[in-house]
Amino acid sequence: MDEPPGGYVKFYHKSLKNPLFKRPSVWHYFQFCVLRAWWSDEPTSTAVSGEVVVLNKGEFVSTLRGDEKRTGLSIQQIRTSRRILEKSGNLTLKVTPNYTLINVVKYPEYQGRKTGIQHTNQHTANTRLTHGQHINKKVKKVKDGLIIKKGSQIGDFRGAKKGLSPEAQTFKKLLEERSKDENAQDQRS
Repeated sequence: MDEPPGGYVKFYHKSLKNPLFKRPSVWHYFQFCVLRAWWSDEPTSTAVSGEVVVLNKGEFVSTLRGDEKRTGLSIQQIRTSRRILEKSGNLTLKVTPNYTLINVVKYPEYQGRKTGIQHTNQHTANTRLTHGQHINKKVKKVKDGLIIKKGSQIGDFRGAKKGLSPEAQTFKKLLEERSKDENAQDQRS
């Protein structure tokens, strides 16, 4: 079975309130199941004991001994965890003589993958907000113009990348124009 390339899963802070969280072996096994489950919208197939098994999103093939090696839990802890997780509606199990097909119920809720476009758009939006916050902290508004607080420089607005961000460049141009206007007014007086 293929492993997700660099993907991740989401666990919400409200998980701390889940009664299963207080049962470490059950919670550990549940996290293991979420991490092992097939992640793609496209089904995949795997061979188990000469049988081809088709896996849909949120499913994986498991054996007690295999899970014992992968999780560090005893076979009895795995059996107990499976029973509790099935009873609580977190997993469904299809047991065969050679393997168990495990389905993580509501798997898409734990799937943390976003498309590249969504991730990029979110990152861009967050970056703009962050840059705006930094600029707002360094500038105070005065009647008809902007003044930089003492001790700050344009260089303070540089991001992790080389050069100035687009917002900082715009801000720098604005300051340069204001500075020229103020110098022209000072020379006239």
